[in-house]
Amino acid sequence: MNALVTTTRTVTKTPIDKTALEQFIGMLPLLLIILGMFIILLVVVKMTLKDESTSPMMDCDLSNNISNQLMRQIVKESEFYYKNNRRQMIAIFICALISCFAGLALLIFSALYFADEAKTMGIIGGIIINFISSIIFWIYKQCSKQVQCDFNTLIHLQNICLAIELINDCDDEIQNRKKEALIDKLLESSRFLYSGKEE
Repeated sequence: MNALVTTTRTVTKTPIDKTALEQFIGMLPLLLIILGMFIILLVVVKMTLKDESTSPMMDCDLSNNISNQLMRQIVKESEFYYKNNRRQMIAIFICALISCFAGLALLIFSALYFADEAKTMGIIGGIIINFISSIIFWIYKQCSKQVQCDFNTLIHLQNICLAIELINDCDDEIQNRKKEALIDKLLESSRFLYSGKEE
């Protein structure tokens, strides 16, 4: 008796043997990551392009002498630096997120889909990209500190404008005393601003 021996062979498909649907399903995680990064980019660009016509500073009703013109110029420049630093901070955050996701995607796809040498190089590349991403996040943190400093300066200038307007509404006798107190307070606070300390 001859026994029929049947053996079952499992056939593994190479990337060339896979159908288009199987290749698409295999690439689906990469496509989802790319789509997610694109959506994040669109949201941040929309936030950046939003009209920033509303100013955190109130308009001071200052007369047209030289010190008041100088005050207006300082307020305008401070607002410009504040808005500019906010835009830069958003752009840096976008770069950090994109590089973080790109490094993570490279790590995952290198580990799952690449051959030995390519897997090693892909993993090393992913680690390097994530290291660069961490540096960009550190830059974002420093930029955030600068934005906070600019915001504090704007608040300080707003308080000065408010104090000037309130003093101008007072009687003459009270006005002179309040102006002296305001001058002393401004000189004291400017020492803190230039020394880098908070009040």
